[in-house]
Amino acid sequence: MRQKRLITLVAALVIVAAAAAAMRHVVVRGHDGGDGEAAALLQRALEQGEHVAYEGVKSVVVHAPVAGTERVRVLTAGDGRSRLEYLSGESAGVTVWDDGERLWRWHPREQRLTVTPTTRATPEQEARRRRMLLENFRPVRRGEERVAARRAAVLELRPQARGIPWRRLWVDVETGVILASVDFDGRGAERRRTRFEEFTWVAPPPAGDPRFQPDPAQQRRAVTLPPTDLAGPLTREGLFRRVGFALVGPAYLPPGFAWDGGYVFRCNCPGCHRTSARLEFSDGLNTLLLLACGHACPGEASCLEHAASLPELRRQLGDVTCLVVGELAREELTRVLASVTAVERPAAR
Repeated sequence: MRQKRLITLVAALVIVAAAAAAMRHVVVRGHDGGDGEAAALLQRALEQGEHVAYEGVKSVVVHAPVAGTERVRVLTAGDGRSRLEYLSGESAGVTVWDDGERLWRWHPREQRLTVTPTTRATPEQEARRRRMLLENFRPVRRGEERVAARRAAVLELRPQARGIPWRRLWVDVETGVILASVDFDGRGAERRRTRFEEFTWVAPPPAGDPRFQPDPAQQRRAVTLPPTDLAGPLTREGLFRRVGFALVGPAYLPPGFAWDGGYVFRCNCPGCHRTSARLEFSDGLNTLLLLACGHACPGEASCLEHAASLPELRRQLGDVTCLVVGELAREELTRVLASVTAVERPAAR
């Protein structure tokens, strides 16, 4: 049970689950647009589509790392506030509210409401990721289709390098909202797909709209959880200063990947909750994580000891356990991990 919980935690840092049941596409036009037109559509989706208020029902089909299908009712204000109601699948009955400052989650099986501070990427990170996306992927338009009774331009984000996961998007022509997506691994196999079944463009909800919080009676019974990240994003130097050790490497990163930020997080072992390091690397579309725990946990060799289902993705360097996580080929992840060559600790005074 503990192993499953840890695998889920680590996978959640990489995978953004939105929704999705597979639906047949109704093609209404099939020409290929030029790269300039595709790049403009992508830019619009990244900069305008994320700030549109809408509501609808989404579905998701996930093939890996854990297969499953879910449907979720979505309401978003276009300014960071949102509400998700899971209608079916493993998370059926769960409701998640984000009021811009706090993230509330109703757990129906435990009959428990939890709340934690909301965390978001910094404006600098968002701008850097958009720039990297346009540098590392070539957008190509593949005609138009209908999604949720709306016109959607079909875009493929093809990587400049071989073996890199890529994505197909359906972008609403009117609003720039991404109405559907399919993620493929570096070999072209489908990993997940999301698609709106219903979509309505709405007026921006006013400040203080109660739909983005649980009702007051529920809030009074909420259990406050500590934030997943204690600090970040940090520089490499700032991260290692906080955790008390430094990694030499990775000397190798897949093509297009670069440093995206360092984070201090809590060890997941029962009774421990000490600090560990998470190094994040990105190519603008995909994320590669390197987690490192440098302390002995109660009854455990390391808080990451059972976090990976593939032993090739974990490596021990002295008293530091390193774990690499990402949706790249296992050979690439192994190469990244092998290029972490040593651990340095500050000299004792």
